[in-house]
Amino acid sequence: MSAESLDRLLSAASEFDASDLHLVEGVPPAFRVNGEIIIADEDAISEAELTVMADSLLNEQQKRKF
Repeated sequence: MSAESLDRLLSAASEFDASDLHLVEGVPPAFRVNGEIIIADEDAISEAELTVMADSLLNEQQKRKF
């Protein structure tokens, strides 16, 4: 999964009118839609994939903090 994959997931979340996108190592992405968690038809996310996604979103100060 890459930064492009994150863009795709965010687009899907918008299409589903999801309030949240849940990204957790070892499980597929999930969307919160109308209070319910909907698991995406995707592979589980690895630590490396989450790192790529976080790196695409966070600035250096945010990375040091988290």
